[in-house]
Amino acid sequence: MEQVIQIKMSVDELKSLVTDAVRETFSQKEENDELLTVAQMKDILHIGDTTIWRYENLGILKPIRVSRKKKLYKRQDIDHALKLITKNI
Repeated sequence: MEQVIQIKMSVDELKSLVTDAVRETFSQKEENDELLTVAQMKDILHIGDTTIWRYENLGILKPIRVSRKKKLYKRQDIDHALKLITKNI
């Protein structure tokens, strides 16, 4: 049987509670959607250009092409690559 709990609060308290929950959810989403440059990614993973090229060919890293020469990487993809790399060491 499902338990029902009733809480008394004002409309302003409810608005504040919902606003805080929404802000927290969106701030977490923004962290995961962060895009990083090649230089930032190389600093995080401690790897060079050749390794980047190899990881892209293996499908470990998936670049987002901004222009012919410029690539960006999703933060979540870099975190995933870091887990794969450390797992295989």
